[in-house]
Amino acid sequence: MVAEPPHPQSLPRYSDSVPVSTFLPLEPDSLRAALIETGCGVFWLDDGLCVRRANAAFLKMSGRSQAELIGSQITEIDPGWPHGGPAETFERLRRTMAKGHATRLRRPGGGLWPVQMHVHLMNLAGCESLFGLAVDTSDRQAAEDALRASERRYRAVTADQTEFIVRCTPDLFVTFCNPAYAKLVDQGDPTRIVGRRTPDLVQKADVEPINRMLHSLNPDRPVADFENVVPTPDGGVVRVAWSIRAIFDPDESGEPRVGEYQCVGRDVTESRRMYESLVRTEARYRSLVEDSPELVSRWRPDGSLTFANRAYRDYFGLDAAVDVDPIVPQGASRPAADPTGAGPGAGREREPADGYHNVFERIDSATRTQVHGRIRAMTPETPHSRMIVGCPRRDGVVRQLEWIKRGIFNEERTLVEVHSVARDVTERLEAQTRLVEGERRYREVLDDLTEMVNRFRPEDGLITYANRAFLEAKGGGGREVVGRMTIYDHLDPEAAHYARTHLAAVTPEEPSVRALLPLPGPAGVTRWEEWTNRALFAPPDPGNPGAPRRVLEFQSVGRDVTVELAIRHRQKERREALEELEKLTPRERQVLRAVATGVTNKVIARTLDITERTVEKHRGAAMRKLGVRSAAELIRAVLAAEEVDAYPPVQIAGGRNAVYGDLSPSN
Repeated sequence: MVAEPPHPQSLPRYSDSVPVSTFLPLEPDSLRAALIETGCGVFWLDDGLCVRRANAAFLKMSGRSQAELIGSQITEIDPGWPHGGPAETFERLRRTMAKGHATRLRRPGGGLWPVQMHVHLMNLAGCESLFGLAVDTSDRQAAEDALRASERRYRAVTADQTEFIVRCTPDLFVTFCNPAYAKLVDQGDPTRIVGRRTPDLVQKADVEPINRMLHSLNPDRPVADFENVVPTPDGGVVRVAWSIRAIFDPDESGEPRVGEYQCVGRDVTESRRMYESLVRTEARYRSLVEDSPELVSRWRPDGSLTFANRAYRDYFGLDAAVDVDPIVPQGASRPAADPTGAGPGAGREREPADGYHNVFERIDSATRTQVHGRIRAMTPETPHSRMIVGCPRRDGVVRQLEWIKRGIFNEERTLVEVHSVARDVTERLEAQTRLVEGERRYREVLDDLTEMVNRFRPEDGLITYANRAFLEAKGGGGREVVGRMTIYDHLDPEAAHYARTHLAAVTPEEPSVRALLPLPGPAGVTRWEEWTNRALFAPPDPGNPGAPRRVLEFQSVGRDVTVELAIRHRQKERREALEELEKLTPRERQVLRAVATGVTNKVIARTLDITERTVEKHRGAAMRKLGVRSAAELIRAVLAAEEVDAYPPVQIAGGRNAVYGDLSPSN
């Protein structure tokens, strides 16, 4: 028979009076050393749940020394002690023999040390005692806390994302989705989505393609892109582009198995609409470009043509097959763009494929080198290039074409295509040549004129051309005048204001204005110049015929009229003097002419056969009628009415402040 174990209440409990050797008498020294020196915390409790023994690991976890720990209640150290008081603890452990729980040991400084606590009831040598193990879980707890914090941050970030984020199990049950996806498929509540199968959230036609795509993922290719149409609760559909990543974890045998699918999608409905609109626009663009009279083409950097409109094909005599990207037959290769070594494809000899055209084939090697240089100089910031190239037409006639090229660059800033637009400028260049020759002959004629001729800008009056007569009159050479001097430099402020006002008043209907301007001359005498200014206007804008036309340039012709004005001034004085003499009687005029000769009254009386008193009488009457008071004034009045052949320059009344205006006989 087997002896019955003693009743629990009759067993003695561990206390101070019972040494450790009493309840561990049979343990070898090696086991005792392992329990004391192990990394786990080891402790013994007496019948009052006070600590009686503990190894160094438990001392470290509790943050206490041996003296501080021994005698302390375990409930003071473990605030989460779940077993109750001493009697309750022993009663529970008699039924189960061992209890485990996760807790945090309270340290004296206020800190908490996470551990996994295991308490065992031991019956050794007829004594009951509590033997405890504390496994340090601080590293695991820190990792779990970091994982939870990371999960919280991840969920907070994904909650604000406009992209659709979904995670699901290998059997396609949703484990997480952000509000954006929940709103897309079920009115915005993620909890109503979690636990549902992904195939229930997509259209039936997409289920099989999605399964094939998921089954194709492997550790070497864990990511795939997929696009589908997602039905919305309001009956609409949204096109979503998904990026799906399979997360692989090793199974028990070490083989990789899918542990989770992470899906990120974005709404591309509007971008697809834009793309379709772009396709339609491209079709309209091609139809417009096809009928354009300009030569429009697109080609790769190696010169292979990808598009050409009708004008381009007609000019070079190409077949309509180059209207689309050329397809090189299998086994054929494209020819080198520049077999001379000047550009891409240097040193490679290739046979051209059927229907293939290279834009560099129709230009000579020097021009080809120049074109290659322009292409290499293109950058995303400066993608344009303009040049004139002589290109042979289909009939062999070389015409001058002005090419405007624009480089198209990809995201890596690599040139992928060149768009070119060309127009035939042969006639324009010939006209420009004739214009330059005519301008040269015109300038030669102007340089030989005695009149002063110049051209100047309307905005500031800067002289852009001056003939020889103008340069001599202004006392400067071409370098000192042209591009440096303005027409206002020699005018006083009043005259400059007058000139600007009248120049601003020109119109296409009345483009000319004449002006009489004073300039300082030698010895303080004012010189007068007469200028005729004609405005050259820009042609009318065909799109806005009523818009004001801009003045491009003024052309001016001037001459020195100082002597002419002096003569006109003297002629005016003579006319006025003659009008005054007409007030006198014939006898009075005879007497005055005689007085003007300087003879005495007696001689005049004897000459005219009248008395001296009569002479004095006529002389006095003439002086009264002419308003003179002395003989000298009377003589000047008579001399003013006499004809003269030449007169020296005189100061015109009013000086430099005289009124400016058009010349007329009355001036």
